[in-house]
Amino acid sequence: MFENREAKFLLLGGMITIGVLYLLSRWYPSIAHIIFLIALFIFAFLLIILQIYYIIKLFKHDKLDQKKLMTPCPACDALIYKTDSTCPYCKTSIRSS
Repeated sequence: MFENREAKFLLLGGMITIGVLYLLSRWYPSIAHIIFLIALFIFAFLLIILQIYYIIKLFKHDKLDQKKLMTPCPACDALIYKTDSTCPYCKTSIRSS
């Protein structure tokens, strides 16, 4: 999940924000618990965003891999798998090459 640049940037930005909030809690001890809760929510939100981003990226890669396994049908130009012997849309028989 952390091999791409965007995830590292989000993580670094979240850690800097949490560090600033930690320093604020040291300077203002009367509201330290509120600042701590805000930092905790930011960290949890950051992890959720990173997981969503990672899942979206995985789905995009799966879609690209699936397109590599597909070819257009010679009769109706619909995308079908290269291993299909008949088109599921127009029911045309396809010769294996």
